[in-house]
Amino acid sequence: RPDLTFVGTDIEIDFTLTDQNDFSQLIEATVAAGDFPGTYFGFGTRGRVRYTVPGTNDIPFIYDAKSYSVIEVPAPSPAPPTLVITPNTTTPGNYDFSWNSLAGRLYDLVSATDLSTAISTWPVWDGRTGLAGTPPENLLADIPGGGDEKRFFALVVRDAPPLFSENFDAAAALPASWTSSGPDNGTDWEVGVPSGVISGPVTAFTEPNCAGTNISGYYTENVDVSLISPV
Repeated sequence: RPDLTFVGTDIEIDFTLTDQNDFSQLIEATVAAGDFPGTYFGFGTRGRVRYTVPGTNDIPFIYDAKSYSVIEVPAPSPAPPTLVITPNTTTPGNYDFSWNSLAGRLYDLVSATDLSTAISTWPVWDGRTGLAGTPPENLLADIPGGGDEKRFFALVVRDAPPLFSENFDAAAALPASWTSSGPDNGTDWEVGVPSGVISGPVTAFTEPNCAGTNISGYYTENVDVSLISPV
């Protein structure tokens, strides 16, 4: 019977004695990645030693035994993307890239002509940096291949930074680090409750405050005023 059954797979370890001071170890196991919940896994066994003794039964049984523990190695969460590269059908020497992507992740396409350095240090290829994930797949078409004898491509993945948000409700004034270039010819950026029934919205999108030019009336003609956020 098997020494260990691991996710439906029987694993047996046999030791065959070859002389009075030695034995050989035979491990027989068939493990298919499809039998496991993820591609990333690890396992060990605790063996049951059986002997086939050549010759007489008075040969001393001299052996060392080792034991192993079953270790479950969880898959990386999320799993790394799989980069698929195919020749472009219209431009010789160019390639199309695709990979499984996730929302909230940014991807850099990087490349190098050898594997002597870590992928994290490879330069960005063709300016393809900060590519937002478009689940379930990102596509890049007609990308130059470089024309090198050998060239390697990879993806560097990072979390997208949080989206900047401001509702202007803390006070009826511009928040710290916000700047305005006005006023100009009677028009400026203001913070408060909009009251321009005809000239603007009746309420702010997130009540009560919003930022607007002349928040209670029309802006004037031929003005150049800007409102600049801190990021």
